[in-house]
Amino acid sequence: MVMVCGVMLFLRLAHVSFRPYNLPFPCSTCGLQQHETDTVQCEASDTGLTIPDEGAD
Repeated sequence: MVMVCGVMLFLRLAHVSFRPYNLPFPCSTCGLQQHETDTVQCEASDTGLTIPDEGAD
């Protein structure tokens, strides 16, 4: 039982590590709340997004 729990925790860690990070930025057209960090268009409505960048002045 301990081995099964250990393997499950390891698989969960691997899944979370390789999943792309999403930003909470709502689309103005369809309302989709989560977008990938490097996206320029909404996945659902193909609307152009202007996600603010922390490094931009």
